[in-house]
Amino acid sequence: MSPADLSLNPASLKLNYSDRYRCPLCQHGTLSSLILMDVFACDFCRHMFTANLENQVLRVEDSLQNLAWRWNGSAGSALARVTAVSPVSCGAFVSAS
Repeated sequence: MSPADLSLNPASLKLNYSDRYRCPLCQHGTLSSLILMDVFACDFCRHMFTANLENQVLRVEDSLQNLAWRWNGSAGSALARVTAVSPVSCGAFVSAS
């Protein structure tokens, strides 16, 4: 399925690993699944995404920024950034003096 085909019947399109989708990050490339992995990769920006198929959410996995999009059938709408717990706040790098 080409990105142009996505606008034909957006209500029936749900995220699945057998279809291709427009990249929500760069808006130029196409997301397709990687063989033997449950991830999508963009053929333009080369970012990797995981998908929560039940909630229809895409998330960038190879970036320091926690970005996610809820899939609406034809495009992704950005979700609020999830704040990650830093190693310092967990006490991982606190020295025991």
